[in-house]
Amino acid sequence: MIYLSVIVPLYNEESLVEELFGRILSATQQIDNKSEIIFIDDGSTDQTLPKLIDIQKDHKHVKIIELSRNFGHQAAYTAGLNHAKGEVVVMLDGDLQDPPEIIPQLAEKLETGNFDIVYGQRTARKEGFPRNILISLFHWVFKKLSKVNVPKNVGNFSAMNKNALKAFLSLPERNRYLPGLRFFIGFKQGFVEYKREGRYSGKAKMSI
Repeated sequence: MIYLSVIVPLYNEESLVEELFGRILSATQQIDNKSEIIFIDDGSTDQTLPKLIDIQKDHKHVKIIELSRNFGHQAAYTAGLNHAKGEVVVMLDGDLQDPPEIIPQLAEKLETGNFDIVYGQRTARKEGFPRNILISLFHWVFKKLSKVNVPKNVGNFSAMNKNALKAFLSLPERNRYLPGLRFFIGFKQGFVEYKREGRYSGKAKMSI
Protein backbone atom coordinates (compact mmCIF):
# COMPACT_ATOMS: atom_id res chain seq x y z
CA MET A 1 0.00 0.00 0.00
CA ILE A 2 1.27 3.46 -0.91
CA TYR A 3 0.69 6.00 1.84
CA LEU A 4 1.74 9.24 0.11
CA SER A 5 1.63 10.44 -3.50
CA VAL A 6 3.27 13.74 -4.43
CA ILE A 7 2.14 15.16 -7.78
CA VAL A 8 4.49 17.63 -9.48
CA PRO A 9 3.96 19.07 -12.99
CA LEU A 10 7.05 20.41 -14.75
CA TYR A 11 7.61 22.42 -17.89
CA ASN A 12 11.17 23.42 -18.87
CA GLU A 13 12.55 23.36 -15.31
CA GLU A 14 15.94 21.76 -16.01
CA SER A 15 17.75 24.18 -13.70
CA LEU A 16 15.93 23.05 -10.55
CA VAL A 17 15.00 19.38 -11.08
CA GLU A 18 17.72 17.97 -8.81
CA GLU A 19 17.09 20.49 -6.02
CA LEU A 20 13.34 19.94 -6.25
CA PHE A 21 13.64 16.17 -6.05
CA GLY A 22 16.10 16.28 -3.16
CA ARG A 23 13.82 18.46 -1.07
CA ILE A 24 10.73 16.39 -1.85
CA LEU A 25 12.61 13.19 -0.99
CA SER A 26 13.78 14.62 2.33
CA ALA A 27 10.23 15.72 3.20
CA THR A 28 8.60 12.40 2.31
CA GLN A 29 11.17 10.40 4.25
CA GLN A 30 10.03 12.20 7.39
CA ILE A 31 6.56 10.73 6.93
CA ASP A 32 6.63 7.24 5.46
CA ASN A 33 8.89 5.22 3.17
CA LYS A 34 5.81 3.96 1.29
CA SER A 35 5.54 6.93 -1.01
CA GLU A 36 5.56 7.76 -4.69
CA ILE A 37 6.64 10.94 -6.42
CA ILE A 38 4.88 11.49 -9.73
CA PHE A 39 6.49 14.02 -12.05
CA ILE A 40 4.47 15.09 -15.10
CA ASP A 41 6.63 16.41 -17.92
CA ASP A 42 4.31 18.82 -19.70
CA GLY A 43 6.01 18.78 -23.12
CA SER A 44 9.35 20.23 -21.98
CA THR A 45 11.83 21.16 -24.72
CA ASP A 46 14.92 21.36 -22.48
CA GLN A 47 16.66 18.72 -20.35
CA THR A 48 13.87 18.38 -17.78
CA LEU A 49 12.79 14.92 -18.93
CA PRO A 50 16.31 13.41 -19.28
CA LYS A 51 17.13 14.64 -15.79
CA LEU A 52 13.97 13.05 -14.40
CA ILE A 53 14.86 9.76 -16.10
CA ASP A 54 18.32 9.86 -14.50
CA ILE A 55 16.73 10.37 -11.08
CA GLN A 56 14.31 7.50 -11.67
CA LYS A 57 17.18 5.07 -12.34
CA ASP A 58 18.22 5.29 -8.68
CA HIS A 59 14.80 5.87 -7.13
CA LYS A 60 12.19 3.34 -8.20
CA HIS A 61 9.38 5.11 -6.34
CA VAL A 62 9.73 8.01 -8.79
CA LYS A 63 7.20 7.85 -11.62
CA ILE A 64 7.23 9.94 -14.77
CA ILE A 65 4.27 10.82 -16.97
CA GLU A 66 5.42 12.25 -20.30
CA LEU A 67 2.75 14.27 -22.09
CA SER A 68 2.87 14.36 -25.89
CA ARG A 69 2.99 18.17 -25.92
CA ASN A 70 2.51 21.14 -23.61
CA PHE A 71 -1.12 20.89 -22.45
CA GLY A 72 -0.81 23.36 -19.59
CA HIS A 73 -0.46 23.32 -15.83
CA GLN A 74 -3.98 22.23 -14.88
CA ALA A 75 -4.11 19.41 -17.44
CA ALA A 76 -0.72 18.14 -16.27
CA TYR A 77 -1.92 18.08 -12.66
CA THR A 78 -5.04 16.16 -13.70
CA ALA A 79 -2.93 13.52 -15.46
CA GLY A 80 -0.87 13.02 -12.31
CA LEU A 81 -3.86 12.90 -9.99
CA ASN A 82 -5.45 10.19 -12.14
CA HIS A 83 -2.41 7.98 -11.56
CA ALA A 84 -1.98 8.61 -7.82
CA LYS A 85 -2.30 5.55 -5.58
CA GLY A 86 -1.56 7.08 -2.19
CA GLU A 87 -3.86 7.37 0.80
CA VAL A 88 -2.72 11.00 0.96
CA VAL A 89 -2.21 12.94 -2.28
CA VAL A 90 -0.20 16.17 -2.35
CA MET A 91 -0.28 18.73 -5.16
CA LEU A 92 2.98 20.69 -5.43
CA ASP A 93 4.04 23.18 -8.10
CA GLY A 94 7.48 22.51 -9.54
CA ASP A 95 9.06 25.96 -9.16
CA LEU A 96 10.00 25.63 -5.45
CA GLN A 97 8.00 28.68 -4.47
CA ASP A 98 5.90 26.35 -2.33
CA PRO A 99 8.33 24.62 0.04
CA PRO A 100 8.25 20.79 0.01
CA GLU A 101 9.26 20.95 3.68
CA ILE A 102 5.62 21.77 4.51
CA ILE A 103 4.39 18.41 3.15
CA PRO A 104 4.71 16.62 6.54
CA GLN A 105 2.53 19.28 8.17
CA LEU A 106 -0.15 18.90 5.51
CA ALA A 107 -0.18 15.12 5.95
CA GLU A 108 -0.17 15.37 9.75
CA LYS A 109 -3.23 17.61 9.71
CA LEU A 110 -5.07 15.12 7.49
CA GLU A 111 -4.13 12.29 9.83
CA THR A 112 -6.09 13.88 12.68
CA GLY A 113 -9.26 12.84 10.85
CA ASN A 114 -10.67 16.33 11.22
CA PHE A 115 -10.04 17.28 7.58
CA ASP A 116 -10.31 15.76 4.11
CA ILE A 117 -8.46 18.55 2.32
CA VAL A 118 -5.66 20.70 3.75
CA TYR A 119 -4.45 23.79 1.90
CA GLY A 120 -1.11 25.49 2.09
CA GLN A 121 -2.12 29.08 2.86
CA ARG A 122 0.37 31.84 2.13
CA THR A 123 1.05 34.45 4.77
CA ALA A 124 3.37 36.28 2.35
CA ARG A 125 4.55 35.90 -1.23
CA LYS A 126 7.60 37.20 -3.09
CA GLU A 127 6.17 38.32 -6.41
CA GLY A 128 6.52 41.54 -8.38
CA PHE A 129 3.96 44.24 -7.66
CA PRO A 130 2.31 44.11 -11.14
CA ARG A 131 1.96 40.33 -10.93
CA ASN A 132 0.42 40.55 -7.46
CA ILE A 133 -2.15 43.05 -8.77
CA LEU A 134 -3.06 40.73 -11.66
CA ILE A 135 -3.35 37.72 -9.33
CA SER A 136 -5.65 39.66 -7.01
CA LEU A 137 -7.73 40.85 -9.95
CA PHE A 138 -8.10 37.29 -11.29
CA HIS A 139 -9.34 35.99 -7.94
CA TRP A 140 -11.80 38.89 -7.58
CA VAL A 141 -13.25 38.27 -11.07
CA PHE A 142 -13.36 34.50 -10.51
CA LYS A 143 -15.26 34.93 -7.26
CA LYS A 144 -17.78 37.32 -8.84
CA LEU A 145 -18.45 35.13 -11.88
CA SER A 146 -18.42 31.68 -10.28
CA LYS A 147 -20.03 32.50 -6.91
CA VAL A 148 -17.44 30.11 -5.45
CA ASN A 149 -15.82 31.72 -2.42
CA VAL A 150 -12.36 30.16 -2.72
CA PRO A 151 -10.24 30.79 0.40
CA LYS A 152 -7.76 33.64 0.12
CA ASN A 153 -4.05 33.08 -0.47
CA VAL A 154 -4.27 29.45 -1.53
CA GLY A 155 -3.17 27.87 -4.79
CA ASN A 156 -2.47 24.35 -5.96
CA PHE A 157 -0.32 23.38 -2.94
CA SER A 158 -2.52 21.08 -0.86
CA ALA A 159 -3.15 17.55 0.39
CA MET A 160 -6.28 15.41 -0.01
CA ASN A 161 -7.43 12.03 1.22
CA LYS A 162 -8.73 9.40 -1.20
CA ASN A 163 -12.41 10.27 -0.70
CA ALA A 164 -11.85 13.91 -1.58
CA LEU A 165 -9.66 12.97 -4.53
CA LYS A 166 -12.32 10.63 -5.91
CA ALA A 167 -14.93 13.41 -5.80
CA PHE A 168 -12.45 15.88 -7.26
CA LEU A 169 -11.67 13.64 -10.24
CA SER A 170 -15.35 12.92 -10.89
CA LEU A 171 -15.98 16.51 -12.02
CA PRO A 172 -16.39 16.65 -15.82
CA GLU A 173 -14.93 20.09 -16.58
CA ARG A 174 -12.30 20.18 -19.33
CA ASN A 175 -11.12 23.77 -18.89
CA ARG A 176 -10.19 23.40 -15.26
CA TYR A 177 -9.20 25.78 -12.50
CA LEU A 178 -8.23 23.21 -9.91
CA PRO A 179 -8.19 25.38 -6.76
CA GLY A 180 -11.78 26.44 -7.52
CA LEU A 181 -12.95 22.88 -8.22
CA ARG A 182 -11.19 21.57 -5.13
CA PHE A 183 -13.08 24.03 -2.93
CA PHE A 184 -16.36 23.41 -4.80
CA ILE A 185 -16.53 19.72 -3.83
CA GLY A 186 -16.90 20.59 -0.17
CA PHE A 187 -15.61 18.13 2.45
CA LYS A 188 -13.85 19.23 5.64
CA GLN A 189 -11.13 21.69 4.72
CA GLY A 190 -8.24 23.04 6.78
CA PHE A 191 -5.10 25.14 6.37
CA VAL A 192 -1.37 25.17 7.10
CA GLU A 193 0.21 28.62 6.88
CA TYR A 194 3.57 29.21 5.22
CA LYS A 195 5.62 31.93 3.55
CA ARG A 196 5.85 31.64 -0.24
CA GLU A 197 9.31 32.27 -1.67
CA GLY A 198 10.39 33.59 -5.05
CA ARG A 199 11.34 31.16 -7.79
CA TYR A 200 14.43 29.05 -7.03
CA SER A 201 15.67 29.58 -10.60
CA GLY A 202 14.39 30.07 -14.13
CA LYS A 203 11.43 32.11 -15.29
CA ALA A 204 7.71 31.87 -14.55
CA LYS A 205 5.93 29.72 -17.14
CA MET A 206 2.44 31.09 -16.50
CA SER A 207 1.76 33.89 -18.95
CA ILE A 208 -0.17 37.03 -18.03
